[in-house]
Amino acid sequence: MAVKEKRRRSRLFNRVWRCRYLYLLFLPVFIYYVLFRYAPMWGLAIVFKDFRPFLGFAASPWVGLTHFQNFLTSPMFWNVFWNTIILSLLGMIFVFPASIILALLLNEVRNMKFKRTIQTISYLPYFLSTVVIVSLIHSILSPTMGPVGSLFRSMGREPINFLAQLQYYRTIFIASDIWASIGFGSIIFLAAIASIEQSQYEAAIIDGAGRFRQLVHITIPNIMPTVVIMMILRW
Repeated sequence: MAVKEKRRRSRLFNRVWRCRYLYLLFLPVFIYYVLFRYAPMWGLAIVFKDFRPFLGFAASPWVGLTHFQNFLTSPMFWNVFWNTIILSLLGMIFVFPASIILALLLNEVRNMKFKRTIQTISYLPYFLSTVVIVSLIHSILSPTMGPVGSLFRSMGREPINFLAQLQYYRTIFIASDIWASIGFGSIIFLAAIASIEQSQYEAAIIDGAGRFRQLVHITIPNIMPTVVIMMILRW
């Protein structure tokens, strides 16, 4: 048995050594996920503690499922629950397809300077933090100093405080999500479109297919695997 175990370990070592460069390529990704994805998950234990800043994370007392019980029995639970479901559905309907539509439109643009300009403008919000984006939205929609308030006053109307009106919340939330994510998503879908074999388009042109038919029968079917993966990663 000892001899068999030694041989098995020897074969395993040989296989690892033959693929050593592949493992070296994988190593940075492995380290990244360990340090920034799995190690921080220890912080999730805070939901089972009565966290007190002066005591610190480790010294704060354990309270078990008390926070979950308080949340589930709260009168606001169902309101929060259904609002989350509705926002997720609205995001699936409006936010996610926006990147696909922008990528398809940019793919039809032949003026490369204009195309790069639109890509740059749409991609810029991706580099901004959520705090900056919320601050920008607050400044834009401000009824006193924002451009929207100034527009209302120029038309002789009283400015509306959109951020204080409940009926506008979902619209503002979805619009800001589209603005923040449409650029990054469109780049991924443009890359998927660029990987489509040009011979398919050439065959379609020979068969008399116009741009719309090429879009429907070639472009969209070929990027569907990417669409599915991005949808899974988003939700």
